[in-house]
Amino acid sequence: EDETGLFIQWGNQDDPDDATRRELEGKLLALVPDTTEGIGFAELVTAAGEVGSRATVHRYVQQLVQDGALVKAAYGRYRRPLNN
Repeated sequence: EDETGLFIQWGNQDDPDDATRRELEGKLLALVPDTTEGIGFAELVTAAGEVGSRATVHRYVQQLVQDGALVKAAYGRYRRPLNN
């Protein structure tokens, strides 16, 4: 909350932590193919070693799915949306 008691919007563009989050999400997106089979979560965790722990990668992936930047291709597999 801010000093007036209102909630502060999540995703402050000027916040360095938010900039770091966006950068890490971008790195994850770069690892995920836009093919129909996508990439397995375990493969993604291994490839994204610098992003963080398995739990951190999972949180980012879930947020990207919620935002529509990733699609769950199958159980434990993710891909970028296919271009039509």
